[in-house]
Amino acid sequence: MTTRQFRPGPPIALTPSSGHRLHEIKDLGCQASTKRSARQTEDARFWLITGPQSGDPIVRQLAKAKEMSVLDCARFMALVAVAAADAGIAVFDAKYQYDFWRR
Repeated sequence: MTTRQFRPGPPIALTPSSGHRLHEIKDLGCQASTKRSARQTEDARFWLITGPQSGDPIVRQLAKAKEMSVLDCARFMALVAVAAADAGIAVFDAKYQYDFWRR
């Protein structure tokens, strides 16, 4: 099994209109942006957390809500960790394969 089997297709081609949208994203997304609303900043802060810090609390809540045994809970959490690792490997494989917008 290789990472290539999970690799997504290449990024879409850039067009003149997508260049405009890229600048819009940069204007709204920069840390000191004055162009986004307070709500947009709040939303961005919500989505800032990624990785185990964002998913593990949900996994624990599901295990608790389903009243899983210790063994089932351990299996469940291990499967979630494996799935997250697989997803991370696929994302970084594609990132380095296509070397897109990484300059």
